[in-house]
Amino acid sequence: MKRLLTLNLLLFLAFMSIIVATGYSLHRLKVSFTDNILGQYAQEIDKDIVQLRLNLQTLINDTGERSTEVLPSILTRYINIHPVTRRLQIYVGDKLVADSYFAKTPLPPSLKKRCLPLPSLSSKTIREGIFCYYVKLRIYRDGRRVPATLYILLDPSRLSSEISTALRRMMVPVGIMMLVVIALTATFFWASVVRNFSRLIAWSDNPEKRPPDFRIREFRRISDKIHTYAKSIAEQFRLLKESAERESNLRSIMQTVTKINELLVTEKEEEPFLQKASEILSKHRNYFGTSIFLEKSDGEIVPATTIVTIDDGKPRWDAASICIGIDELRSLHDPEKSYLIRRVNECRSCRSDHLEILFPQPVKEAWVAIFPLRYDKAEAPLGYLVVNSTVEKGFDDEEIDMLVELAGDIGFAIQAFRREKAFHEMLYRHPLTNLPNTAAFHVELSGHRGDTLAMANIDRFKQINALYGVKIADEILKLFARYLQSAIPEDVGLFQHVGDEFLLLFPRRYEKERVEELLLELLGRIESHLFLYGGLEVMLSVRFGVTTLQDDGALRECHMALQEAKLRHSAIRWYSPDLNALVKEDMIQTYRTLKEALEEGRVFNAYQAIYDLKKSEVSHYEALIRIALPDGRILSPAAFIDFAKQTRLYPELSATVLENALRDAEKLGTAVSVNLSVVDILNEKFRESLFETLEGLPDPHRLIFEIIESENIDNYEQTAAFIRRVKSYGCRIAIDDFGSGYANFQHIAQLDADMLKIDGTLVKDIVTDPAIRAIVKNIAAIARELRMVTIAEFVSNDEILAAVGELGIDMAQGYRLHKPEPLEEIVKRKSAETGQ
Repeated sequence: MKRLLTLNLLLFLAFMSIIVATGYSLHRLKVSFTDNILGQYAQEIDKDIVQLRLNLQTLINDTGERSTEVLPSILTRYINIHPVTRRLQIYVGDKLVADSYFAKTPLPPSLKKRCLPLPSLSSKTIREGIFCYYVKLRIYRDGRRVPATLYILLDPSRLSSEISTALRRMMVPVGIMMLVVIALTATFFWASVVRNFSRLIAWSDNPEKRPPDFRIREFRRISDKIHTYAKSIAEQFRLLKESAERESNLRSIMQTVTKINELLVTEKEEEPFLQKASEILSKHRNYFGTSIFLEKSDGEIVPATTIVTIDDGKPRWDAASICIGIDELRSLHDPEKSYLIRRVNECRSCRSDHLEILFPQPVKEAWVAIFPLRYDKAEAPLGYLVVNSTVEKGFDDEEIDMLVELAGDIGFAIQAFRREKAFHEMLYRHPLTNLPNTAAFHVELSGHRGDTLAMANIDRFKQINALYGVKIADEILKLFARYLQSAIPEDVGLFQHVGDEFLLLFPRRYEKERVEELLLELLGRIESHLFLYGGLEVMLSVRFGVTTLQDDGALRECHMALQEAKLRHSAIRWYSPDLNALVKEDMIQTYRTLKEALEEGRVFNAYQAIYDLKKSEVSHYEALIRIALPDGRILSPAAFIDFAKQTRLYPELSATVLENALRDAEKLGTAVSVNLSVVDILNEKFRESLFETLEGLPDPHRLIFEIIESENIDNYEQTAAFIRRVKSYGCRIAIDDFGSGYANFQHIAQLDADMLKIDGTLVKDIVTDPAIRAIVKNIAAIARELRMVTIAEFVSNDEILAAVGELGIDMAQGYRLHKPEPLEEIVKRKSAETGQ
């Protein structure tokens, strides 16, 4: 009896050990599940904040100060989508500009100090009670980057509630399964072991009832049952071990993916991002090599990164290769196909129509998974992520899902880097020469006080434009820029200012005499150099205006010195305060010329025809201001219009042009368009006079007002109100020079214009530059959607005219069709054509 009790006690202790082990396993499982859930939330928040950051940067940079009106609603909408996020705030410098709470209460400084960078967001930091994170924004104002930050506050109570809900969903079935296992184990112990041992002990105590060889038979039966149970337990442990390893593997893959996603915020360029992403992925214990291939616009597939690891975990590039057919790879262009897996048993050299993938030698058996890098499922892949694995069973289904999502994130990052690079180049690079532009100069300017700035201007370049045409002149300008770049010392900065003006920034160590010596040497080399293009030999000469950098007026000082050099016919002129007096004298003379021209009636209109390409006839004429000088010369607007806008004479000049246009419209027999600037629209006296004139017109529909888009229209409400008033009389509105300034269709739609004039700086390149052609095509397409008539400016030859027609632009204007001329010449020609 004692032996039976001892046996039962031992079995009871064994059974309790199983229960304790099960409880501990449940606890560890709960911790593991909690880490996974927190990791998933961290990864999801991190990914979506990266997308939100890009959207906010685009919105703020595009709309400037006006973005503050819509930012709170965008932040609130994000919080509604992600309830674990409690609050979002945007700071520019130390100023709070947007808050998901419309009250706009700044965060306490003590809380802001505890906030961590967004890449630090993880299950560990959340468990430590850190619920405040931040990410830097790239915001630009007036061509300069300003410090801006997006703060993210998580809601700990909501996060705890979400985790509890998720744990209940996950732990309840696991707990039930464990109870079933315990019950089955107890039943097995009782039925198979305890009963047999009880019978064996009873037979030992009562010899009359025991059968012969009972010990052998019973111990064999017990041994068999214990062996069967042990095998079952071993199988269960094997399955549990595989499940644990699988969970651990998936968790480590998720951590690897999270590390790569952190690079989306920390890395600024595409190549370092791809290299580091490959290295992180290759360090995972299941992967011994990764490659990223990029697909060019012409379809060529080129390697971007290749990381192959050996047993010590160090990168190796000297490896054998396997091959994937290019056609097989391009099957991933199908939006419904998200990966390609191959089992590889050999290494071999590749044919030209195959893609080479590196492996460490020797490779007995491996798996290769290829994922398309798509930023959008509907778009063709930007490239391919190749992951090599030697795990016997290959890639797990959930592992594949994670890698598919990772490939999408990498594709999104590549697209974001490329867009940001294109935006940066558009912002800081001149589109013709690809030199840093004036905005880049202003960024560079900080910290260069005491340096020397020289402004170079090509003499008589306008004559080259007129003689050879814009296309050839642009090519010569590019040749000049390349030559200038090669001729100056490496430590001298070179920027393209506007048109044919260039800026040379000499470091402080260059003394005044050395700068002048270098400029004279450069001048001699330029004048002795032949610039060759298409059989043409062109010689150029330049002049320099030079100043020492002291404040923000350096460009104005250089320009004043340059104008003085032209007036004095000297090659180099240094700025001095005395030049201000000379400039004032020129301004007084220009003012006197304008005033006398108005008083003596020498302000007149020249007219340039605008042709309707569908009807092949003149649609209307544009009125262009001209001033006749007493000596018979004619002044074009370029000589005086910018100065005139700063004087009280400008409204009178605008009124004179309008008066001339109304008088000449009947003789022209068509509508007439007149240019209005923001200065005109904001001048109350001019507006009231204009409205009074329009009320007395019998046919105001023959009047078109062109508003210049390149001017900074700050008050869109007042401008829109002016347009509504003018259109109520029957007049039409055209947006002039579209594409030269902000080119914002949202503002254009608000202005409710009837016509859109595409700027000549774009139109002149639509034959030679595919990118410009695509821009113009899109402008025309959007204008059609807005029911606006499109007009192409600067149509100077047959090729441009044909291209304009192909792009579906409605009207054209330029020297190929008609050069500006006075009313008398147009009337005389029309009379000759009609025989009158």
